[in-house]
Amino acid sequence: MPSSRTYAWIAALFFLFVGTYAIVSLTVSPGQSLNTFGNIAGITTPIVIGYILQATGSFAGALVFVGANAAMAIISYLFIVGEIKRVTLKPSLVN
Repeated sequence: MPSSRTYAWIAALFFLFVGTYAIVSLTVSPGQSLNTFGNIAGITTPIVIGYILQATGSFAGALVFVGANAAMAIISYLFIVGEIKRVTLKPSLVN
């Protein structure tokens, strides 16, 4: 079973994508979005697991919930995200 350090390393890869592929002048905004969704997941996941545990009395449903989230993340990266490349801004015609 992977340790918590393994998961921290995987989470750090997402910040690597933000710094590498975001627009240079707007690197903070994608980082803030990543932190926002990570914090929302950190708040809601224990609540949902608590409800599942209270309703069923077993952690089996909680493991299914976590596995389903992992499967959705894998599917979204494979089919929705596509190729990851740096975004470039074109010069403004107004200036």
